[in-house]
Amino acid sequence: MVFPFDSPISDDRLITLTQESLKKVDCFKIELNHLDGDFRGGYIWLEVGQGRKEIEIIHDSLYRNSELSIFLRKDIPYVPHLTVGQQLRALQAEGLARQLNKKSFLFESEIKSISIEYILPNNDSEEFYQAFLR
Repeated sequence: MVFPFDSPISDDRLITLTQESLKKVDCFKIELNHLDGDFRGGYIWLEVGQGRKEIEIIHDSLYRNSELSIFLRKDIPYVPHLTVGQQLRALQAEGLARQLNKKSFLFESEIKSISIEYILPNNDSEEFYQAFLR
């Protein structure tokens, strides 16, 4: 929903900001069925089709808060997605996405909560809070 960032904002304050942004958000369905990515950066992802608007609304709501707005990356367009590959060579990422897009697939889910995570030094993440939607 937001780009990873380092901040002096306390965990409790970040939880409060998230709760305020999500208090009127209902659960919603998403569909992912197309691979794309930042191939030059070595990333491939499944783009969100259905549910994209809802995710963009949450994204915008979070960044409307002055404490989070300073972390908005205006140099990178926001694309609701699920990363499925990273640290690939550009040609490898592009080729893999092209090859997989020849196949027909569809991932569907219902979004019932939003997680806040720490990004660990090895680029894994660790959830420290889960905000449930209405």
